[in-house]
Parts: sequence; C-alpha cells; structure tokens
Amino acid sequence: MNLTDKTILITGGSSGIGLAFAKALSKEARKVIICGRNNQKLEKVKEEFPELEIVQCDVSSKSDVKSMYEKLRNEHPDLNMLINNAGVFKFYSFLKRNHSFENLEDEISIDFTSPMRLIDHFLPDFLDKSEAAIVNVTSGLAFVPFSMAPVYCATKAGLHSYTESLRYQLKDTSVKIFEMCPPLVDTPMTEKMPDAPGFKKENADELAATLIKGLKKDRYEMRPKASSQLFTLRRLMPSRAVGMINKNNNKMEEVFE
Repeated sequence: MNLTDKTILITGGSSGIGLAFAKALSKEARKVIICGRNNQKLEKVKEEFPELEIVQCDVSSKSDVKSMYEKLRNEHPDLNMLINNAGVFKFYSFLKRNHSFENLEDEISIDFTSPMRLIDHFLPDFLDKSEAAIVNVTSGLAFVPFSMAPVYCATKAGLHSYTESLRYQLKDTSVKIFEMCPPLVDTPMTEKMPDAPGFKKENADELAATLIKGLKKDRYEMRPKASSQLFTLRRLMPSRAVGMINKNNNKMEEVFE
C-alpha cells in the first residue's frame, strides 16, 4: 500500500502507541490527524509536533463521533485511512467486586463499540476512494486472556474477530483492512505494570516502524514479537499459554490495589 497519498485519522493519538504512530506516519503520509478526549494534551502535542492536525473527540460519545466525522468530511475530504487505536485497560477482581457494571460498559464502549461506530461513519466514504485503509489496533491478549483485565481482553478478541469478518466482506473493494496486535508496550497506560512473565515491554517507536513496514507490504495481520509467540503458543499449548500470562497475577494485583 502507498502511504504518500494517505490522509490519516488516528484515535487516541495524544500519547502512547497512538502518538508513536502519528509521529512515524507524519513522515510518510500526506497528513496525519489525531483525536483525543483531553484538549490540553492535544494542544501540547500540537506545540511539539506542529505538522500534526488535532481534533477533540470522546470516541465513546455518539454525538462526538458524529461531529468529528462531519467536521473531517468537510475539512479533509481526502481522508482515506482510519486507525482505531483509542483504548483503556482496567483491572477487575470479580471476587473483590472492585468495580461497577458501568465501569465495564465504559470499557466496552471505548475498546469495542467505538471502532465499529467510527467504521460505520467513514466506510461509505472510503469505498468511493481509489484506495483506502482501516487499521484496528487489538492486542496479543486477543489470543491469550490476562484474567485480571477480562473486559479489555474480551473486547480485543471481539475486535480481532470483527476485523477478520470486515476484511473478508471487503476483499473485492478498494478498502484494505489491517490489524495491529501489539505486545506489552511501554506507554503511560502500562507504566505501573511490570514486564509480563517471559516478555519485556516493547518500545512504542519500534512498534510504529513495524506498522509502517506492514502497511507498505500489505501485511493484513501484524503480530510483532510476543504477540506472535502468544498466537502460536495458544494454538499448540492453550493451557500453558493461559498459565504463563497469568503466572504473576498476585503480584500484579498488589500493584493496582
């Protein structure tokens, strides 16, 4: 796929993986637009990286997503790539009841519903482009669940399945469907987390380089490093894979209490 003619929207682009993607893609693409909930964070990013365009949007809000879509359709009619990156990662203990059901619904809304909502808005326009792309950012935990983050893992597994279905339905169109399945990455979202058993946190900029390489080579499902290992291990030894990921749950629970 050619990136030089792409105008790209990245959700959750004001920090972490999203910002790493934005910085790297801004050197390759025609234009990169990032969205996020916190306007102060967005403005700070704009000061440091003036080549990026910013737009405030809470992707869990139907009205915000609709407004952003209409704004971008008017101001950037050439927009032809969407990267669904925004996400939250929360720990829950069903025995300790340290959550409300509304917390679970919020996580589902951001991690699973919002990518589908964004695709629903932008896909009709993308189908009219000579080439367009959608990138859904899932996780290596889509393949092997980490029991202390049950909703996150469930949404990523669901988004993985949704992405495969979308790719199959659109295989004869001009819209290419990609999936990036990151391993544990060193970002503000994971700063309290120790390295997973057998796996160290990866660098976000290196992940961004992997994304660009995969897009250029039309690698529709990208499973860097530990994610590829988890994918293979789950197929060959499912019980061992789950046991490995959940080996240090007690220590992890102490960190987040």
